[in-house]
Amino acid sequence: MIPVNEPLLNGNESKYLLECIETGWISSEGPFITRFEREFAATVGRKHAIAVANGSMALDAGMMALGPEEGAEVIMPSFTIISCAAAIVRAGCVPVAVDSDPLTGISIRRRSKQLSRRGPAPSWWYISTACPAI
Repeated sequence: MIPVNEPLLNGNESKYLLECIETGWISSEGPFITRFEREFAATVGRKHAIAVANGSMALDAGMMALGPEEGAEVIMPSFTIISCAAAIVRAGCVPVAVDSDPLTGISIRRRSKQLSRRGPAPSWWYISTACPAI
């Protein structure tokens, strides 16, 4: 099997995990969540950040933040995970998969040919790569 990614656990992970267990902060909001949100917001130059439990919830939050109209078509690469399309559907939109370009993840040239007149809500989903500057 070829792993999609490998965890990098060479810091204080054991120490922090033990602290969570010993203090009882193993679910919901605790000091680590507050610290993570504050430091992440500062790192990306924003006033606020919100931690969520998993990637699917993050995709849902992103779709909610974009606020696309009901039935809007959301462009996504054909090479991705089902969670991306599921978040689009949960937002009341229609996923439109386009061929993946090795550099950007989406073929810009084919994009316009695959849309109806319902109006695009472009979305850039990436898997196993950093988001390129487009």
